[in-house]
Amino acid sequence: MKLVKFVAIALLGIALIACGGGNKPENVAKKFIEYGYKGDVDNMIKLINMPENAKKDGTQEIVSGKLKQAAIKSKEESDRKGGLKEVVVESSQIDEPNGTGRVKIVVHFKNDGSKSQTENVRVIRSGKEWKVNL
Repeated sequence: MKLVKFVAIALLGIALIACGGGNKPENVAKKFIEYGYKGDVDNMIKLINMPENAKKDGTQEIVSGKLKQAAIKSKEESDRKGGLKEVVVESSQIDEPNGTGRVKIVVHFKNDGSKSQTENVRVIRSGKEWKVNL
């Protein structure tokens, strides 16, 4: 019985480590771009650094509307190029002491001959988490 518990806990630990990329600025930027090219605005918004008063003054609704427009265009472009093949972090410049940074992302598409797209994402630390800074 103890062996079964040990194995179960070990497998759970491995699964958590493998699935959790952590909240690294590069991972946040990569996910943000992936969501954009898939048209997933709801998950994009979760990754944005949004001030507390944004819900009260309507800023969040405006940002959501603008992101939706951008995501629609990105999804259309991705579909024209056969869909996403790979999203790669090419480089990052992270200023840990100030909690800011830039991540350069390259988006590759499935259609052969489709030109890759380069995206630059600004990130900022908000509390203990990294977020996209628009």
